[in-house]
Amino acid sequence: MEVTRIEVAEKTPEGILENNIFLIKEQKVLRAEMASIMNPRIKWTFRDFNKVLKEVGFREVHITKENCVVAVK
Repeated sequence: MEVTRIEVAEKTPEGILENNIFLIKEQKVLRAEMASIMNPRIKWTFRDFNKVLKEVGFREVHITKENCVVAVK
C-alpha cells in the first residue's frame, strides 16, 4: 500500500481549515479519500506573518524546513 497526503489549508474566521486529500494505491487500484480538520488554535497563515513582519520593518521573512518562521530585521 502507498499513501500520498495532500493538504490544502484554508483560512476561516474560526481558524485554519486543513483539507486533506489521501491518494491510496493498493495493488492496481488508486482511490482518493478526503478529510477536513478545523484547527481553531491556529489563526494565521505564513502570508499573515510575512505581511505583518514586513510592515513593522523586518527585511527578510522565510520558513525553515522544520516549519519555523524566521524574520531578519
